[in-house]
Formats: sequence, structure tokens, C-alpha cells
Amino acid sequence: MCLAVEKAWKAGIVVVVAAGNLGRDNSLGTQGYATITAPANDPYVITVGATRQVGRTKREDDMIASSSSKGPTLRDKIVKPDLVAPGNLFYARMQPAHYLVTSYQANYQANYVGLSMNGGAEPIGNTVILSGTSMAAPMAAAAAARVLEKDCKRQQAAGRTPVYMTPDQVKARLMRAAFKGMPPTARIYDARTGQTFNLQHDVFTIGAGHLDLKAALSGTTVFSSTRRALSPRAVFANGKATISNNWPSYASLYGTDVIWGEKVNFAVNVSWGDNVIWGGADPYSEALSVAGDRPW
Repeated sequence: MCLAVEKAWKAGIVVVVAAGNLGRDNSLGTQGYATITAPANDPYVITVGATRQVGRTKREDDMIASSSSKGPTLRDKIVKPDLVAPGNLFYARMQPAHYLVTSYQANYQANYVGLSMNGGAEPIGNTVILSGTSMAAPMAAAAAARVLEKDCKRQQAAGRTPVYMTPDQVKARLMRAAFKGMPPTARIYDARTGQTFNLQHDVFTIGAGHLDLKAALSGTTVFSSTRRALSPRAVFANGKATISNNWPSYASLYGTDVIWGEKVNFAVNVSWGDNVIWGGADPYSEALSVAGDRPW
């Protein structure tokens, strides 16, 4: 799958992939870290995690969904996800005989009435409630399509024949525009299981930040078409994580060296926090990269 998405990417197709839903998996003793699934582990693609919406009007109080898979990638130690987007408790129209309805009856609601953007009632119909990074990834895919469309229209308005942005340029635009103001930590209680999850909004959880379509569409900077916006590699030592020195050449593409938000600076060591213990030795010492050119 990684070879397939890389081939599509190099052919000029923007590939957006769900990060996976293993954020609660502690089978490795890592509190859900290093659970990014394939092909989301590929450094080329735009890997999207899922957030849990707390309110309806702002991002500041949103938090990561506890099920959203976290980086780095298990073998290559690539920093993933690249960004996060809403992906929790989506109401999707669904016929009663659909597989998702018959398999998950508890998630089905007949004749559901939701709230419109102005606060009024809005009949939706038969729905099934869906959550996960598979709900978040289409948000980023739609944003990528809008960015491509807006840039083409901008070129047309300037009297030029439109040239599509490359997948790397789109990825860089979305990551640079991502909202950096999510709280540093989150505490989530699951009433169904009685579990409480203490989460960190670090680079391996939310990547560059929360998808911000308005900011992405407002941006006009188009990065060099010769550069690759490969997700960087993390280097672990003494319980700390830093970013491969081969990647900071891309830092200017994201505004400043603090491209992952104010709480994390690639120029200094990034702490994993006390609740994630990797031990003295690097448990992922085997370097195994998927095929394709790599900056490391």
C-alpha cells in the first residue's frame, strides 16, 4: 500500500490517509504511541488524526479523540500524523438495511433531527453515528481540493494558465495553516467503558495542528515545486525526541522553527511526558524504510 500511495503521489495526486484508530492500544506499553497504520506511515502522504469536538463554534476547546492513532511510525520513526481534523460522533444518513446499521444497531437513529448552523431544528432522517480517523481524513481531502481550486482561480484571475499545485505544496500549505492553539493536554472520560484517558497534544498526537480551511484558503505562498514535503524523522535519545537534521530546510515553509505550535520547538528536545516511558534503549533501532527516495 505504501508503494501504491507513493506512486500516486509522484504522479501528482494528493493522497490523504486516515491515521488509524489504535490510540487506546497499549499492547506495546507506549500508551497508544507508535500505532500509525499503513499506508498512513508513509512519509509522503498527508496523514490525518481525529479530534473530538467539544463545542460548535471554536477549535480552542477541541481535543484529540482518544482512539486516534499516534506516531511516530513503528519502524521508521517518522513524525505522524501530519495534522488532525474533526472525526468524532458524525451523523451520517444511512438506510435501515445498510451493513453499518445492522451491525451497529446502537449507533442507529431513525428520523434524527439535528441543529442547523443558526441553531434551529434540521430534519436529517435515518442516521448512523460514526467516529474515527476515517471520518477526519475526508475533511482534509476536501480541504486539499478546495486549496487546489482556489489556487487555480487565483492564477486565472491573474491572467495566467492555471498550473496545479503539487501534492507536496498542498501538504505544506495545510500543515502551515493548521491551527496551533489546541490545549497542551486533554482528559477524556469514556462513560461506556469507565476509562479515563490523559492525553498530550504533542507532535506525535496532533502533528502540525488542527485543520484550518479558512487559513489554508487565505494563504497565497506556494512553495518551491522542487521540494519534497516528506514528514520528518524523529530521533530518540535519553527519553527525549528531536527531529532529524535533514528536515529543517523545510522549516521556512511553515513560517518559523516553531512549526508545530508554541509548546514544541524543533530546535530543542521534545519531552514525551512522564506518562510515556520508552526506556533507556531505543526500542525501534531497526531502520526499515519503504521504497522511494528518502532524506535520511
